[in-house]
Amino acid sequence: MTHDRDLMIRATWAHLVEGRTQESIARELGLTRAKTNRLIAECRELGMVRIGLQTDARVALADESALKARFSLLDVWIVPRTETADAATRTVGMAAGSYVSETLGAGQTLAVGWGRTLGASVAGLQPRRAQGNRVVTLLGSMVRGHGLSSFDIASHYAQTLCAECCYLIAPRVAESAEIAMRLYERADIREALKIAEQADTILIGVDDLSGSSTLFQTGQFTAQELADLRAAGAVCTLQGVALDAEGQIIANPLAARTVGLEPGLLAQSPRRIVAAAGERKAKSIRALLRGGHCNVLITDEPTAEAILMLAP
Repeated sequence: MTHDRDLMIRATWAHLVEGRTQESIARELGLTRAKTNRLIAECRELGMVRIGLQTDARVALADESALKARFSLLDVWIVPRTETADAATRTVGMAAGSYVSETLGAGQTLAVGWGRTLGASVAGLQPRRAQGNRVVTLLGSMVRGHGLSSFDIASHYAQTLCAECCYLIAPRVAESAEIAMRLYERADIREALKIAEQADTILIGVDDLSGSSTLFQTGQFTAQELADLRAAGAVCTLQGVALDAEGQIIANPLAARTVGLEPGLLAQSPRRIVAAAGERKAKSIRALLRGGHCNVLITDEPTAEAILMLAP
């Protein structure tokens, strides 16, 4: 029964979330097309599928338990492995949106970051009538968003959740530390940061330091800046602040130019979610967890396995 349930979830996820054909799913799972069709139909009849999947539809319980225990996490949700990196980003994003829909209570505030996974998370949200929710951006935005900026993501969340939206009106990275300091003096920015500081739930992605990172691809950091951070022992940044492999802060000049909520204040939120996919992000995710910056992890199977392979 457990094996069939696992196959049911994997087949349905691949078909409805990734958009794959039943023929390709059948080949991957070693099933006939008829059985694949039956599993998907049964999963839908049982009500396990909406836009995405219910958060109790799990396929990697052992790894989830191991990650919870190792990092003292509130929750872990591992989604099935996918054929491509883009599909992994979409499915992890959808899972994050579903998780927020199920856990964000009436009258609560959600603070959101930026990036591809969070942009994809909007598709997993369940629309609701007004419940007194509020959505706020955790950091400034970019000139060109392409759906990845905190402004774009917060706006979509607020619209879907019928919530008030609050924006930190500032660039994500200022031209200088002096400009950033002057921005922090503005009353509207202080107000937005105060709202973010009091958020009940925080949702962030992972700012890794590879050449494939969204930080580099969107021109937020130059190749030299990323190289300098790596040379200093950093594996990722959080709100512009560099973190080493153990999640400890490393002093760097870029932090003073970033406009957003300080990492130390994130810990005041009772639910701090990191949603990310990709084995290249394993060290960065582990740093966030080791440093206690997040207490909920949403990722995919290969990434979860890569994290567990790293030193405790």
